[in-house]
Amino acid sequence: MNKTNNVSSLWFGLLLYWGLVLFLLVISLKINNGFFGYPIDDTYIHMAMGKHLIMDGYWGVSQFGFSSSTSSPLWTFLITVSYMVFGVNEYSPFLLALIPGTLLIFYSHSILSTKLDAFRLKISLSAIIIFTPLAMLTLSGMEHILHAYLTIILLFTAIEYLDNFQASQKSTLLMILISAVITITRYEGLFLIFSLCLILLLQRRLNQSILIGAAGLLPIIVYGLFSISKGWMFLPNSVLLKGNSLQFSLEGFLLFFQRLLTNILLAPHIFILLLASIGVFFWAKQRQITSNKEKYLTTLYVMTGYLHMQFASVGWFYRYDAYLVLTGILLIAWIAAQGLKTARSTEQGNLLKNSAFLLLGVLLIMPLTIRAAMSHSQYPTATKNIHDQQSQMALFINKYYGGSVIAANDIGAINYIADVKTLDLFGLASLDVAQAKRNGNYDADTIQELVLDNGVEIIVIYDAWFKDNRPSEWIEVGKWKIANNVVCADDTVTFYVPNESFKSKAVKSLQEFSIFLPNDVEQSGPYTGH
Repeated sequence: MNKTNNVSSLWFGLLLYWGLVLFLLVISLKINNGFFGYPIDDTYIHMAMGKHLIMDGYWGVSQFGFSSSTSSPLWTFLITVSYMVFGVNEYSPFLLALIPGTLLIFYSHSILSTKLDAFRLKISLSAIIIFTPLAMLTLSGMEHILHAYLTIILLFTAIEYLDNFQASQKSTLLMILISAVITITRYEGLFLIFSLCLILLLQRRLNQSILIGAAGLLPIIVYGLFSISKGWMFLPNSVLLKGNSLQFSLEGFLLFFQRLLTNILLAPHIFILLLASIGVFFWAKQRQITSNKEKYLTTLYVMTGYLHMQFASVGWFYRYDAYLVLTGILLIAWIAAQGLKTARSTEQGNLLKNSAFLLLGVLLIMPLTIRAAMSHSQYPTATKNIHDQQSQMALFINKYYGGSVIAANDIGAINYIADVKTLDLFGLASLDVAQAKRNGNYDADTIQELVLDNGVEIIVIYDAWFKDNRPSEWIEVGKWKIANNVVCADDTVTFYVPNESFKSKAVKSLQEFSIFLPNDVEQSGPYTGH
């Protein structure tokens, strides 16, 4: 590819990415009457932790002490640094995500530009941007783009490293550095590092395997020991509560492998990408255009993908498996490039094969196309959902319960906006809740005991999450229901008080705040009189 086409392809990718970000942002601002916000509550957990570290000196979601509530310590730290420089603000997570998103385009372009012509390069960059989906994830203000960027760097650095038994000390140091950074960005980075170390062991490169594996584990160990020193568990609560662990019993084994089948059903696009990557590799191998690099690339991707589907989660507003989508598209484009160059489409036999291959490709990307369409179309509505539910809850609690103790099952926006002590009934920010869940005794009696012991004055929950273990002593005082819900776990939150002594304040406060709620939030319950 000549230099002009190379530069034009890069600018095409950058402008498409930035343009989609701007387009989605403008739509979101319009439907939210100029309010800038995020489409998920988890972003506000990072923001709350950054805020309270700066203002109160605690690594936690509130000013009341430590909590191991983030599965991405590096991302929380980066937000904290931005707050130190620019002050606490709503825009830092978005702007921070924009940086690795832009760098990701540069890196993907550099990987593919030596193999693809200008047209196919633009198609590949478009697929990466749209299918990942890069713009929506940027506007989510979370660490997943940084994780995806580090993944492709480690992956393509690794295949060069694996192919060179005489790798330099500089190459080893680079692998060690990336391995350390990727795991403290997302714990799922361990899947790729484990796969890489296993291949190094098979190559009888024991020292390098140990060094790279230790580098990936070291940040997790350091953070885990720090957490233990504060009286918490080794792993963050989010990892413990959302991950998949093996219990050594028949039921445990069945539940363990059920996660794999469930994830395949929830994320068929990942299963298809894994199969497609294997298919493209063997297609290229049949044409005798593969090398060890293609073999290592495919093996690392398939192993990482399997481990993620077995042990981790997928989805949750298109985030958890985004790095696998990006990597799969990049892999397929990279391996297929040489095969497409050598295809002799003028021969009828090859033309039929290529047509069949193209048809199969169209069928395979249908789940990705549907996923991309849904993610982009749902983003503006999701920001309004969070604005109308979590943000309003936070504003209400800040206005009437500032400095008090409250209980909730979504704690991000509440702890970023309001200065309160929160009993997190899901368990991300409350150790007692997480331990009770893991011990299997998280029932109505336990919940009521925690509420009373902590001096909770008001409770805001999704009823559906507690239909079997909601304490009978609680008194309902009201409900808020948002419209067109696409991201919140439930469209309705219910307000309760632990006993009669807290009821009058809650009813009066909800009545006063009702005039500030967005018009399309439906209010009901005792405080409304109906």
